[in-house]
Amino acid sequence: MTLSELIDTIVSSSKEEWHSMACWGAMSGPSYRDKLEFSYHYEGQPNVLHSVSHGMVASYKPDLSITLAWGLTANDDFKEPWANKFPDPKASSHYADIFFNNALVYRVLYVVVDGGGAKLPIPKSRTELLVPNDYSTFVSLLDDIDTYTSQYNQYFSQAGFKTIDIPWPEL
Repeated sequence: MTLSELIDTIVSSSKEEWHSMACWGAMSGPSYRDKLEFSYHYEGQPNVLHSVSHGMVASYKPDLSITLAWGLTANDDFKEPWANKFPDPKASSHYADIFFNNALVYRVLYVVVDGGGAKLPIPKSRTELLVPNDYSTFVSLLDDIDTYTSQYNQYFSQAGFKTIDIPWPEL
């Protein structure tokens, strides 16, 4: 399977085709998609090596060799006019990882806006808020899997985004 075929499979899928597991908190367990970080001060302790991980993992039911993991924070204080214009101006960027046969094959950023109200893609330019159609569909899928009632389209529109029919991802 090529990366293009893998992306096409994911963006043409529906929420119902994914089995998701929340990985936040002691009851849900780890995601096993961890990153080690060193902190000079962490939870009151000096010089600590600790693990941070994705908060969500999902398996594609028709083909379990395809998995997604998302939620690992890239920037806890994301600043862009389109991202900070919602009632809660807090925005943060996160990684979404695509795995095939447990190998990381693609990583992309997305932004959580309105204090967690929705996930949005990052537009190609700061002035023209254009988003490749497949990238928008991918982030919409993550938002849909992760929430009970996704409001992705409303947030996408409020941000001033428009989709553009160009290839994604650019390799």
